[in-house]
Amino acid sequence: MPSHLPPDFAITHFLSEGNLGLDLINSEHFDYRGRRLPQDMLEDHAWLTAWTQHWQLPVTPPPDTLSLATLHALRALLRCMVVDLAAQQPISETHLEILNTFLALAPVHQQVKLVSGGVRLVSLPLQAGWMSVVTQVAVSWADLLSRTALERLKVCANPACHWVFLDQSHNLSRRWCRQWACGNLMKVRQFRARRANRE
Repeated sequence: MPSHLPPDFAITHFLSEGNLGLDLINSEHFDYRGRRLPQDMLEDHAWLTAWTQHWQLPVTPPPDTLSLATLHALRALLRCMVVDLAAQQPISETHLEILNTFLALAPVHQQVKLVSGGVRLVSLPLQAGWMSVVTQVAVSWADLLSRTALERLKVCANPACHWVFLDQSHNLSRRWCRQWACGNLMKVRQFRARRANRE
């Protein structure tokens, strides 16, 4: 983590886009300036604790070895899917088959609950533990794919960043994960490149 960032930056800025699946993808954190190696937030106890608390996941970090490996495999699949979507490639049947294997790891049952203003259908895992978290992430991702225009799923246009986000702008014009980070950085670099070309 860059030294000029506050100690809680991982917690306050890397819990991201309002979707459990997007948070998992972005748990592989790349230095947007391209100066440092990627950081695996799944190996960071503070981030994992914040993530499980943020999403009210009924587990205590750290995950066991098998669950951690499964989270890594699911993250790799989701990133592969979103990179294909960002490149305007259709979702492949193979990726959906693999996603279905993650969905089947922890069976769930459906239950109707009263909420303010009506009822809500919820899926409850039949078993607790980190494998049920893996399935919850897969369910969250599948739900996002089913109810979102797929062109809204994007990868930051900064080639060093790799941050995945949901573009909720009216005209699908968002290019950067965050304007104050990658947006400003890339504008400065483009300005310097234009000036160097004129000299």
